[in-house]
Amino acid sequence: MYKIGTSKTDITAFIKGVGMLGYGMHFNTMEEIETPLYARAYTIDDGKKKLYLVVCELCFITVALKAGVIKNLKRKYPDFGISEENLMLLAQHTHSGPGGYDHHGFYNMSIPGFSFEVYRKLVDSISTAIYNSALKTTACSIRFKSGRFADDVPVAFNRSLKAYNQNPEVDKLSEEEWHHGVNRNMLLLEFVNSDGKPIGSINWFGVHTTSVSNDNTAVCADNKGYAATMLEKHFGDNYVGAFAQSPCGDVTPKYRFNPEHKYQRGKWEGKYKDDFKSASFNGSLQFDQAISILKSEGKEISGPCSSVFKYVDASDLNVDPVYANGVSGQRTGDACFGISFFEGVWIDGPGMHPVVGWPSRRIVEVLNAYEKLSGIFRNSEDQEELIKKYEIHGNKHIIVEAAKNRLLYTKNVKASILPDFADESIRTFKFFHRIGALDDKPWIGQILPLQIFIIGSIAIVGVPFEPTYIAGERLKTSIQKKLEKSGVSEVIIAPYANAYAGYLTTYEEYQVQAYEGGHTLFGKHSLGGIQTAYDQLIEHGDEEKLQPIVFSQEEIKKRAFYVRDSYVRTELKRTEYKI
Repeated sequence: MYKIGTSKTDITAFIKGVGMLGYGMHFNTMEEIETPLYARAYTIDDGKKKLYLVVCELCFITVALKAGVIKNLKRKYPDFGISEENLMLLAQHTHSGPGGYDHHGFYNMSIPGFSFEVYRKLVDSISTAIYNSALKTTACSIRFKSGRFADDVPVAFNRSLKAYNQNPEVDKLSEEEWHHGVNRNMLLLEFVNSDGKPIGSINWFGVHTTSVSNDNTAVCADNKGYAATMLEKHFGDNYVGAFAQSPCGDVTPKYRFNPEHKYQRGKWEGKYKDDFKSASFNGSLQFDQAISILKSEGKEISGPCSSVFKYVDASDLNVDPVYANGVSGQRTGDACFGISFFEGVWIDGPGMHPVVGWPSRRIVEVLNAYEKLSGIFRNSEDQEELIKKYEIHGNKHIIVEAAKNRLLYTKNVKASILPDFADESIRTFKFFHRIGALDDKPWIGQILPLQIFIIGSIAIVGVPFEPTYIAGERLKTSIQKKLEKSGVSEVIIAPYANAYAGYLTTYEEYQVQAYEGGHTLFGKHSLGGIQTAYDQLIEHGDEEKLQPIVFSQEEIKKRAFYVRDSYVRTELKRTEYKI
């Protein structure tokens, strides 16, 4: 038997007026609370090794957030034994929670800026959840269970069928068959104490936590939050039931078209016009499935716990030819966003309005062509770098080079020809550039954490990306092949883990350059590079000893949250809190 501890802590970092994270819309701010947000923590102890897994009702985890939690626990409880290697933080990806807790600048642009109050609340609350779970471990068995949603259950739909249908291993689907373009399986770990009483569970199912749309201003844990609350009420007695994500990059909970909605809100909805009712309905479907699975016998897990962890430079990964259609010499490159990223997703949340998006795309096309042409007049080193960039990123219409701090091919962001009205985040970019807040370090993190927890015959793979369904399947298959000799029979891909750097599409999906492809940052072979990196992690462990970039307080303060109305930041009196 294992010793298992569970805990649930409120992490509702509600700061009125701070932007929500996920949709990137300036009007999607926190003004009230519909549901609280929670961190659900699990300590798993085999007698020799302890693993700590936390599922947070947040959009995603950042390197800064995990570093803050570890620092906080080490400072308060130095004998606790917490480390990067034995702690995995997951997010269930609600788009109706706080933003502003990343030290890198890019994903704070719509907030706008870094919020010290949000960051501190999240660090303290998540730390408390972990500590409390470790305090009350009890002898438990672990059971692995799974079950498939029936085809007629309206729980998940593929929102990017054109890209999905490019994959050679899938049956091509019509628009009416979009519910088949998802993984309909739910995977579940159940924890049962020595008296035979269930004390908690974690399940993984891939569907975007976007039942609540981008015109919302109320904090909400969305469909997975409702599902978790239903499950905990069902069992009572401090039961802790987390609903985590599986690969869901191209999977939406919305399936009804409603032309009454505004374009930038997105004209799609769930079962009801009221988004909160739709979120609760979708959550009830996930709850019902979890209950059905929990009633099954499942497989009891036995064997030791272990973990492996390392940082990789996602912008400089070699791609094994087996993951690059047999082609040698393929690599990933510096993080670049495509114009389709700013155009958003038609179903879950459009970005630029077409009136702005169409001319912006034409501007990007012209600038792409101009830069390629001008390359012939550059020195050989610059020519080689330019050729490499366009080879790696293929047909992506590059608008932001996040590693080089360039917007539309210039570091002079404040003077960019892209007008402020094109996107509120563009306006924010220009503002921060004028005050010197975007000059030095990359706008997103490229040194990213890869992690695997092994519990007996189960492997939980922490992925700092948002994989599409088929990208997740390919990653699962390649990792499963490497871990088979270790006795692992089931691999669980757990995205939004420990950090975040956009999407992972397959090579074929990338070619379409839908939103998901435009948000696949490290090039057309991003997935193959990550598959190769996990292979190396399994075979060799952490040999490189890379570490992510560290920001000073002064650097963070330059990009602190401000009142957007006047574009004059309010005076911040928060220097007493050391990040």
